Amino acid sequence: MAEGSVASIAVGNPAISILKRTPVLNSLSGGTQQRLREVLRPIELADDAILFRDEAPVDACYLVEEGALKVSIDDFTGGETWLAILGAGDWVGELGIIDRQPRSATVAAMTKCRLWKLTVRDFDTLRREDFELYERLVELICARLRATNRQVCNQRLGLEARLAQTMLKLAKAFGEPMPDGRTIIRYRIGQSRLAEVAGASRENVNRQFRAWREAGLCERVQAYYCLRDLSEWELLGGHYPPTITG
Repeated sequence: MAEGSVASIAVGNPAISILKRTPVLNSLSGGTQQRLREVLRPIELADDAILFRDEAPVDACYLVEEGALKVSIDDFTGGETWLAILGAGDWVGELGIIDRQPRSATVAAMTKCRLWKLTVRDFDTLRREDFELYERLVELICARLRATNRQVCNQRLGLEARLAQTMLKLAKAFGEPMPDGRTIIRYRIGQSRLAEVAGASRENVNRQFRAWREAGLCERVQAYYCLRDLSEWELLGGHYPPTITG
């Protein structure tokens, strides 16, 4: 990966519709949205480039307009554990801008990305002038923590459920609906990589995909994975309402 492959684009006072399509922020008052638009600065991130690394100091958070990024940590075996795949409308690095602690994960581009950067300095200015943005980001962090609770529970599930969850994440980030109701994942990923992400051997992952193909749940179309009805995959992934603990 090419760390730091970020090209800043000097555009003053950007007016972006992404704010209106972003959960949590789309309820901001018009005045707060205007102040936020005035300080956000666009950047482009090359495919496979690293936005920031685990333990790096915090200097900004980012709003994704286009593309997909993976959030990951290195596990005790030296492998990589994917925590999330983020796409358009998601915030990245919002926890660090609140508590100012070093980054808790590595974030890297899975495709070419366009982001909007909010620096610590601009965030502090906005927070002093308008507490509404701070409240919305805290709401976002709380939602992410609840999702983490669910993810920790899901780690106890078997290989089929873990692998199905990974495919659902990919479908959310890269999926395109087909006329027959299937979803094609426009991102090439090998079974060795999927095995790393799911914490399993390549042989077991290969065996699971063979069983899914025989059941008609998936197939390969021009080197891309193609999934049948995503609601079936949600059941495979063990998706259920989590217990609220906080």
